[in-house]
Amino acid sequence: MEHNGTVIQPAKVRSPRWKPNVERHVRLIDMHILIAMEKMTFYSLEDLNAVLWRKMEQENRENFQGLNYSRHDMFFSEEKDALLLLPETVFEYMERKQMKVGQDFSFVYDKVHYFIPRKYLRKTLDIRAASDKIHVYNVHSDPIRIHKGMLRKCDSLTD
Repeated sequence: MEHNGTVIQPAKVRSPRWKPNVERHVRLIDMHILIAMEKMTFYSLEDLNAVLWRKMEQENRENFQGLNYSRHDMFFSEEKDALLLLPETVFEYMERKQMKVGQDFSFVYDKVHYFIPRKYLRKTLDIRAASDKIHVYNVHSDPIRIHKGMLRKCDSLTD
């Protein structure tokens, strides 16, 4: 799914080599921030978040090793102007699956039968399920149909 010119592509679970930049930053947070907070006690989430934000700000303002600029400097000199405005539509998570149309001209998603035109019999379709709609595409990503999501399982929907 695309949102604001960005596509979310999940990495394999428990496979650090698929996401080295993320793993490097997790290690940085572990080593530089969480270890420093190890003996601290927090009585509210707000207190914890305040300390985390302060520590992250310190980390971002610290110069890179052997260089005379920081993450903060780099963001404001190079990256900030390249950012796009936030979109007017809110991001909506969609689960994506490929399904094959059965003999009865339907596919089953979340225990609900969704019917599709006859010409898609035995074809594989790309299903993108949002909280309230099921978007159906052919293998070339051409839209076929949008079904309203069903509230009750084991139902059937033709339109």
